[in-house]
Amino acid sequence: MISKTKYLHIKKFKGNLELNKNLFFGNCGLQILSNSILSDIYIDLIKKQFIKSLKKFSKLYFRINWNKILTKKSSESRMGSGKGDFYKKVCIVKYGDILFELKTEITPLVLNFFKVISYKLPIKTQIIYKNVKI
Repeated sequence: MISKTKYLHIKKFKGNLELNKNLFFGNCGLQILSNSILSDIYIDLIKKQFIKSLKKFSKLYFRINWNKILTKKSSESRMGSGKGDFYKKVCIVKYGDILFELKTEITPLVLNFFKVISYKLPIKTQIIYKNVKI
């Protein structure tokens, strides 16, 4: 029987690795609550905010890296002539992944840092702790 569709379009991120779900380096971290794609802008934003507020008394460990490079052709180019130039680095993140970890004492300044970062990111996040009483 001939199918009605020519191609199968997969619109869901598949796979469920348990490698990036627990804290290893720090005692608190930011966990992602939805599947999404983060561009390099947001990773730089986290680094700048960390330097601005917490650099003197804590250490930051990133648990994600860019794993895909997107390409784009110029708008006035003709058809053909290969693939376009690199224009953006992105990271595909999944539900439950840890974005980054902090090795520091839990203070109101640290909680404010997490709150500011979660407002600036385009995805839902939550703060997780490792054997710490608040």
